[in-house]
Amino acid sequence: MGKKRKRPVKDRGPTPSSHLGITTGTRRFRISAPNSREISHPVISLYYQQVLSLRDYLLHQLPLTSKSRRRRIWSLGSPSDTHPQSSALAQLLDSTLVGVLKNSSPSLITERQKEYLSFNESQSRSLLVSTDTGPTCPQSEVVDFVIWKLFNQTGYGKPQNLLANGFQRPSVGLQAQDTEIPGVVSRFPNHSVATLKGNPWTEVLGLLGINGEDIMMRLLFDCGVFAPINAQKGVYYQLSGIDWSKCKICFKRR
Repeated sequence: MGKKRKRPVKDRGPTPSSHLGITTGTRRFRISAPNSREISHPVISLYYQQVLSLRDYLLHQLPLTSKSRRRRIWSLGSPSDTHPQSSALAQLLDSTLVGVLKNSSPSLITERQKEYLSFNESQSRSLLVSTDTGPTCPQSEVVDFVIWKLFNQTGYGKPQNLLANGFQRPSVGLQAQDTEIPGVVSRFPNHSVATLKGNPWTEVLGLLGINGEDIMMRLLFDCGVFAPINAQKGVYYQLSGIDWSKCKICFKRR
Protein backbone atom coordinates (compact mmCIF):
# COMPACT_ATOMS: atom_id res chain seq x y z
CA MET A 1 0.00 0.00 0.00
CA GLY A 2 1.21 3.51 -0.78
CA LYS A 3 1.56 6.23 1.78
CA LYS A 4 -1.65 7.93 2.85
CA ARG A 5 -1.91 11.40 1.33
CA LYS A 6 -2.36 14.31 3.66
CA ARG A 7 -5.26 16.66 3.16
CA PRO A 8 -4.24 20.11 2.01
CA VAL A 9 -4.47 22.80 4.66
CA LYS A 10 -7.39 25.13 4.05
CA ASP A 11 -6.62 28.75 3.40
CA ARG A 12 -8.00 30.70 6.35
CA GLY A 13 -7.62 33.97 4.50
CA PRO A 14 -5.89 37.14 5.64
CA THR A 15 -6.30 38.52 9.12
CA PRO A 16 -7.07 42.20 9.75
CA SER A 17 -4.02 44.37 10.28
CA SER A 18 -3.66 47.38 12.54
CA HIS A 19 -1.58 49.17 9.91
CA LEU A 20 -3.11 51.78 7.63
CA GLY A 21 -1.80 50.04 4.51
CA ILE A 22 -4.02 47.15 3.44
CA THR A 23 -2.51 44.34 1.43
CA THR A 24 -3.72 41.04 0.05
CA GLY A 25 -0.28 39.45 -0.15
CA THR A 26 0.36 37.87 -3.54
CA ARG A 27 -3.27 37.11 -4.28
CA ARG A 28 -5.29 39.30 -6.60
CA PHE A 29 -8.66 40.55 -5.44
CA ARG A 30 -11.52 39.82 -7.81
CA ILE A 31 -14.81 41.14 -9.12
CA SER A 32 -17.51 38.88 -7.74
CA ALA A 33 -19.91 38.93 -10.68
CA PRO A 34 -19.81 40.44 -14.18
CA ASN A 35 -23.17 42.19 -13.75
CA SER A 36 -22.80 43.59 -10.24
CA ARG A 37 -19.18 44.75 -10.74
CA GLU A 38 -18.80 44.47 -6.97
CA ILE A 39 -15.18 44.01 -5.95
CA SER A 40 -14.17 41.29 -3.52
CA HIS A 41 -11.11 42.38 -1.57
CA PRO A 42 -9.97 39.87 1.08
CA VAL A 43 -9.52 42.56 3.76
CA ILE A 44 -11.61 45.62 2.85
CA SER A 45 -14.65 43.48 2.04
CA LEU A 46 -14.65 42.18 5.63
CA TYR A 47 -15.60 45.60 6.94
CA TYR A 48 -17.97 46.99 4.32
CA GLN A 49 -21.29 45.78 2.94
CA GLN A 50 -20.18 46.56 -0.60
CA VAL A 51 -16.88 47.46 -2.28
CA LEU A 52 -16.88 49.20 -5.66
CA SER A 53 -14.48 51.14 -7.81
CA LEU A 54 -15.00 54.91 -7.54
CA ARG A 55 -16.33 54.93 -11.11
CA ASP A 56 -19.01 52.35 -10.32
CA TYR A 57 -19.90 54.02 -7.04
CA LEU A 58 -20.54 57.33 -8.82
CA LEU A 59 -22.63 55.58 -11.48
CA HIS A 60 -24.69 53.92 -8.73
CA GLN A 61 -25.38 57.32 -7.16
CA LEU A 62 -26.61 58.92 -10.38
CA PRO A 63 -30.25 58.34 -11.36
CA LEU A 64 -30.85 56.12 -14.39
CA THR A 65 -32.47 59.08 -16.16
CA SER A 66 -29.16 61.00 -16.13
CA LYS A 67 -28.02 59.43 -19.38
CA SER A 68 -25.60 62.16 -20.44
CA ARG A 69 -23.75 62.21 -17.10
CA ARG A 70 -23.63 58.42 -16.94
CA ARG A 71 -22.32 58.26 -20.50
CA ARG A 72 -19.64 60.85 -19.68
CA ILE A 73 -18.39 58.83 -16.70
CA TRP A 74 -18.52 55.53 -18.62
CA SER A 75 -16.57 56.88 -21.60
CA LEU A 76 -13.88 58.67 -19.60
CA GLY A 77 -10.50 57.19 -20.53
CA SER A 78 -11.86 55.16 -23.43
CA PRO A 79 -10.08 55.15 -26.84
CA SER A 80 -12.66 57.64 -28.12
CA ASP A 81 -11.88 60.07 -25.30
CA THR A 82 -9.18 62.47 -26.51
CA HIS A 83 -9.31 65.01 -23.67
CA PRO A 84 -5.74 65.55 -22.37
CA GLN A 85 -6.77 65.42 -18.67
CA SER A 86 -8.89 62.28 -19.01
CA SER A 87 -6.09 59.82 -18.32
CA ALA A 88 -5.39 60.93 -14.72
CA LEU A 89 -9.10 61.19 -13.92
CA ALA A 90 -9.88 57.78 -15.42
CA GLN A 91 -7.02 56.28 -13.41
CA LEU A 92 -8.48 57.80 -10.25
CA LEU A 93 -11.95 56.40 -10.99
CA ASP A 94 -10.73 52.87 -11.70
CA SER A 95 -7.95 52.48 -9.12
CA THR A 96 -9.75 53.98 -6.10
CA LEU A 97 -11.92 51.62 -4.04
CA VAL A 98 -15.04 52.68 -2.17
CA GLY A 99 -16.31 50.66 0.79
CA VAL A 100 -19.99 51.40 1.40
CA LEU A 101 -20.55 51.41 5.16
CA LYS A 102 -24.14 52.68 5.19
CA ASN A 103 -26.74 54.47 3.10
CA SER A 104 -28.04 57.81 4.33
CA SER A 105 -31.76 58.30 4.69
CA PRO A 106 -33.52 60.88 2.44
CA SER A 107 -34.19 63.06 5.49
CA LEU A 108 -30.49 63.08 6.44
CA ILE A 109 -29.50 63.97 2.88
CA THR A 110 -31.97 66.89 2.91
CA GLU A 111 -30.62 68.06 6.26
CA ARG A 112 -27.05 68.02 4.93
CA GLN A 113 -28.10 70.02 1.86
CA LYS A 114 -29.59 72.77 4.02
CA GLU A 115 -26.59 72.84 6.34
CA TYR A 116 -24.21 72.94 3.39
CA LEU A 117 -25.92 76.02 1.98
CA SER A 118 -25.90 77.74 5.37
CA PHE A 119 -22.25 76.79 5.87
CA ASN A 120 -21.11 78.46 2.65
CA GLU A 121 -23.31 81.53 3.19
CA SER A 122 -22.33 82.05 6.83
CA GLN A 123 -20.74 85.39 7.69
CA SER A 124 -17.92 83.81 9.72
CA ARG A 125 -16.86 81.61 6.80
CA SER A 126 -17.08 84.51 4.35
CA LEU A 127 -14.68 86.52 6.51
CA LEU A 128 -12.24 83.62 6.73
CA VAL A 129 -12.25 83.04 2.97
CA SER A 130 -11.88 86.74 2.14
CA THR A 131 -8.64 86.91 4.13
CA ASP A 132 -7.10 84.03 2.17
CA THR A 133 -5.91 83.90 -1.44
CA GLY A 134 -9.42 83.91 -2.88
CA PRO A 135 -12.61 81.86 -3.18
CA THR A 136 -12.26 78.11 -2.72
CA CYS A 137 -13.26 75.59 -5.38
CA PRO A 138 -16.48 73.54 -4.92
CA GLN A 139 -14.49 70.42 -3.95
CA SER A 140 -12.69 72.32 -1.18
CA GLU A 141 -16.01 73.65 0.08
CA VAL A 142 -17.45 70.14 0.31
CA VAL A 143 -14.40 68.79 2.15
CA ASP A 144 -14.43 71.74 4.58
CA PHE A 145 -18.15 71.23 5.22
CA VAL A 146 -17.65 67.53 5.94
CA ILE A 147 -14.94 68.34 8.52
CA TRP A 148 -17.12 71.06 10.09
CA LYS A 149 -20.09 68.69 10.26
CA LEU A 150 -18.01 65.88 11.77
CA PHE A 151 -16.91 68.13 14.63
CA ASN A 152 -20.39 69.53 15.19
CA GLN A 153 -22.11 66.17 15.34
CA THR A 154 -19.62 64.73 17.86
CA GLY A 155 -19.93 67.56 20.39
CA TYR A 156 -16.74 67.75 22.45
CA GLY A 157 -15.50 64.36 21.28
CA LYS A 158 -12.97 63.72 18.50
CA PRO A 159 -14.47 62.55 15.18
CA GLN A 160 -13.29 59.10 14.10
CA ASN A 161 -13.20 60.00 10.42
CA LEU A 162 -9.65 60.26 9.03
CA LEU A 163 -10.50 63.68 7.57
CA ALA A 164 -10.56 65.07 11.12
CA ASN A 165 -6.97 64.06 11.87
CA GLY A 166 -4.82 67.09 12.64
CA PHE A 167 -7.84 69.31 13.32
CA GLN A 168 -9.46 70.25 16.63
CA ARG A 169 -11.48 72.93 18.32
CA PRO A 170 -9.55 76.02 19.41
CA SER A 171 -8.64 76.38 23.07
CA VAL A 172 -6.64 78.79 25.23
CA GLY A 173 -2.89 78.36 24.82
CA LEU A 174 -3.23 75.96 21.88
CA GLN A 175 -0.55 76.35 19.21
CA ALA A 176 -2.49 75.89 15.97
CA GLN A 177 -3.21 77.53 12.62
CA ASP A 178 -6.53 79.07 11.66
CA THR A 179 -8.50 77.37 8.88
CA GLU A 180 -11.38 78.27 6.59
CA ILE A 181 -13.59 76.05 8.76
CA PRO A 182 -15.41 78.02 11.46
CA GLY A 183 -14.62 76.77 14.95
CA VAL A 184 -11.87 74.40 13.80
CA VAL A 185 -8.08 74.91 13.82
CA SER A 186 -5.23 72.85 12.38
CA ARG A 187 -2.52 71.29 14.56
CA PHE A 188 -0.71 69.52 11.71
CA PRO A 189 -1.33 68.93 7.97
CA ASN A 190 -3.80 66.27 6.91
CA HIS A 191 -2.59 64.40 3.80
CA SER A 192 -6.06 63.07 3.00
CA VAL A 193 -7.61 66.54 3.01
CA ALA A 194 -4.84 67.91 0.79
CA THR A 195 -5.33 65.01 -1.65
CA LEU A 196 -9.10 65.41 -1.84
CA LYS A 197 -8.76 69.14 -2.46
CA GLY A 198 -6.24 68.68 -5.29
CA ASN A 199 -6.29 67.34 -8.83
CA PRO A 200 -7.69 65.07 -10.11
CA TRP A 201 -10.29 64.98 -7.29
CA THR A 202 -11.32 68.53 -8.11
CA GLU A 203 -12.46 67.29 -11.54
CA VAL A 204 -14.90 64.74 -10.14
CA LEU A 205 -17.65 67.25 -9.36
CA GLY A 206 -17.62 68.38 -12.98
CA LEU A 207 -18.48 64.83 -14.01
CA LEU A 208 -21.37 64.59 -11.56
CA GLY A 209 -23.21 67.74 -12.58
CA ILE A 210 -25.96 69.48 -10.68
CA ASN A 211 -26.09 67.31 -7.55
CA GLY A 212 -22.39 66.52 -7.44
CA GLU A 213 -21.95 68.05 -3.97
CA ASP A 214 -24.60 65.67 -2.55
CA ILE A 215 -22.87 62.62 -4.03
CA MET A 216 -19.46 63.76 -2.80
CA MET A 217 -20.88 64.27 0.70
CA ARG A 218 -22.32 60.73 0.71
CA LEU A 219 -18.94 59.41 -0.35
CA LEU A 220 -17.06 61.20 2.43
CA PHE A 221 -19.66 60.73 5.19
CA ASP A 222 -20.94 57.21 4.53
CA CYS A 223 -18.04 55.34 2.92
CA GLY A 224 -14.42 54.41 3.29
CA VAL A 225 -12.23 55.55 0.40
CA PHE A 226 -9.05 53.59 -0.37
CA ALA A 227 -6.28 54.82 -2.65
CA PRO A 228 -3.87 52.41 -4.34
CA ILE A 229 -0.28 51.82 -3.35
CA ASN A 230 -0.03 48.84 -5.72
CA ALA A 231 -3.44 48.12 -7.21
CA GLN A 232 -2.23 45.04 -9.10
CA LYS A 233 -1.34 43.36 -5.81
CA GLY A 234 -4.34 44.79 -3.97
CA VAL A 235 -2.30 47.06 -1.69
CA TYR A 236 -4.20 50.17 -0.58
CA TYR A 237 -4.18 52.85 2.09
CA GLN A 238 -7.28 54.47 3.52
CA LEU A 239 -7.86 58.01 2.34
CA SER A 240 -11.08 58.90 4.19
CA GLY A 241 -13.88 57.47 6.27
CA ILE A 242 -13.93 55.86 9.71
CA ASP A 243 -10.62 54.13 10.39
CA TRP A 244 -11.23 50.64 8.97
CA SER A 245 -9.58 49.00 11.99
CA LYS A 246 -12.33 50.53 14.18
CA CYS A 247 -15.16 49.22 12.00
CA LYS A 248 -16.93 46.02 12.96
CA ILE A 249 -16.43 43.03 10.72
CA CYS A 250 -19.68 42.58 8.82
CA PHE A 251 -20.79 38.99 8.28
CA LYS A 252 -22.50 38.88 4.91
CA ARG A 253 -23.46 36.02 2.69
CA ARG A 254 -21.12 35.53 -0.24
